[in-house]
Amino acid sequence: MTKKFNQLIWLGAGNGTEPKGLIELAETSLLVEAREDAFKNLVNTFLNSKTVSLKQSVISTHGGEVSFHQYNLPEFSALCKATGLIRLFPGLRLANLDTVVSEGIVDLLTEAKVTGKDNLFVIDIPDISLSLLQQLDEHQFLNRFCQILLVGSSEALFLGASNSAELINFMLNHGFYLAAEDKTDPDLPWLTFVSNPLWQKLKQAQQQETELNKQLDIQHKKLVEQHQQAEQLKKELSLVTESNKNLYEQMSTATVVGEKKQAELKDCLEQLDTANKKLVSLSENAKRQENDFILLQKRAELLEKQLERANEDNSLFRSQQLANSSLFELERSIKELFAQQMLQVQHVANALGQHVTKTQVEQQNSLRSFLGLQQFLQHGERQLDIGEWSIQADTLNCLIKLLERNSYDLVIEFGSGDSTLVIAKTLMNQSSSLHDIAENGRLELAKISNLEQTQPVHYAHDLPARVISFEQSKEYLNKTKQALNEHGVAGFVELILAPLVPVEPSCNYDSGQTHLFYDCITKLKKLADILSERQSNILVIVDGPQSPEQDAFVRYAALPSIINVFSAHKLHIVLDDSKRDGEQQVITKWLDLLEQRGLFYTVNHWPTVKGAALIEVTP
Repeated sequence: MTKKFNQLIWLGAGNGTEPKGLIELAETSLLVEAREDAFKNLVNTFLNSKTVSLKQSVISTHGGEVSFHQYNLPEFSALCKATGLIRLFPGLRLANLDTVVSEGIVDLLTEAKVTGKDNLFVIDIPDISLSLLQQLDEHQFLNRFCQILLVGSSEALFLGASNSAELINFMLNHGFYLAAEDKTDPDLPWLTFVSNPLWQKLKQAQQQETELNKQLDIQHKKLVEQHQQAEQLKKELSLVTESNKNLYEQMSTATVVGEKKQAELKDCLEQLDTANKKLVSLSENAKRQENDFILLQKRAELLEKQLERANEDNSLFRSQQLANSSLFELERSIKELFAQQMLQVQHVANALGQHVTKTQVEQQNSLRSFLGLQQFLQHGERQLDIGEWSIQADTLNCLIKLLERNSYDLVIEFGSGDSTLVIAKTLMNQSSSLHDIAENGRLELAKISNLEQTQPVHYAHDLPARVISFEQSKEYLNKTKQALNEHGVAGFVELILAPLVPVEPSCNYDSGQTHLFYDCITKLKKLADILSERQSNILVIVDGPQSPEQDAFVRYAALPSIINVFSAHKLHIVLDDSKRDGEQQVITKWLDLLEQRGLFYTVNHWPTVKGAALIEVTP
């Protein structure tokens, strides 16, 4: 049988059987397969073939390290995460995710020495088929194939992949037409594209036209430049002619003027001689007037001294009058000022009495809670310094009780500080208690295994720390890190510097205005991927951010950011400072959002000085 193609390049060859009859059409074939089991089958099948070469390699657009997703249906293993494919195969599950070294498509074809144009190219890698074609077109490899077979689908099967319409559109725009469509598998049809022989001629004609247009533009520019140069020479010649004419006229005028100047110079010399004679006479008169001026100057100095003495006497008299008037005005002003101050003192005393009466009970409660918190932290370590803007001691005590009553898989904190240290300290105490119980043998092995999930273990594919704390200020983040290290609980916390950025549209309560929140979405999605295989208990503490523009809704984005990625988990959300007007509005908007999402929730308010709200959300 006559061979139709010089060379066959088959990516994702599988068993080398589908589509059928391809290997018989080519003089030589290169079958490339990434999966080890499938590659072994290819080796057994083509062991004695002299025209078929085999290569086990993961192919990508540029080569280098890539993520390789292996599914329970091995033939669908790919570089990208399956999306639309899951709807076709609901039982599809990710079996393994490895980082492997891939080979770039251009390097592969260069090594395979693909030359000429009578070659066949088969791509059974639907997740990156379009990007591979684009890479081939960029490096002038696409025109080396007269026929290309691709796996298509009505929708994208993988994240970032293309559908059949996009593949067809690309091929049509690059000199190929759809010659056949094999719908043996209607969900995954094979598309056969054949090179259009007129395409290259059209491209050559277009290139020739472009080159001719460029040459025409160059010639046109040269003609324009020559014309401009000629016009410039004409202008310069005209200017030179005009200049010569002006010089001749100026020279004639200068000759006439020179003759006149000579006559005027003679007259000037005669006038100068007369002026010298008058100057001698005027000098003698000036000397006489100078003597008279000296006498007048002496008389003026005497009169000035007499005037100064008179002004001094007059100023003293006026000062005495002003002093008498000022003393009267000062006495009247002092009396009025004293009366105003007495009235202000009365108002201040009344207001101070009311304030002391109102805050006495709150101060006693705050002091009692603060002393209880200090007792919790004092075990031979530095005491916790609770600042004016930190979560208050009574709220921290409520947090400790909440942590002791519940076993949380993860704690997410918006705004780091004293609460970060208290949470980490509580988790460390819980971990120590569980260890002692396990040592004494007072719990069954199954219970111990379940409870030990609260310890800060570092897993290869699991949570790096029990507490994830986002902080907008580098200064406060460093202070918190120092406190965690001093108390020996840094291993329980991952501190993340997250500057304020515009929130995503889904996290913005008002479509007419964009608000700011922590840059945390990427990290939250990573955590959600880690917890996707189990339902977890998550505690969220909202004590930030500090709004740069005093935005009352600056904390609103916390809840939509959380439920967008953790809606399948049990959530406890604590909002600090809930007595403030802004936080009251935020709570109202949160509850409306939970109603819209159809999530069950309960709300409890802690009896603290500044107020704190606990919202429990269950899927």
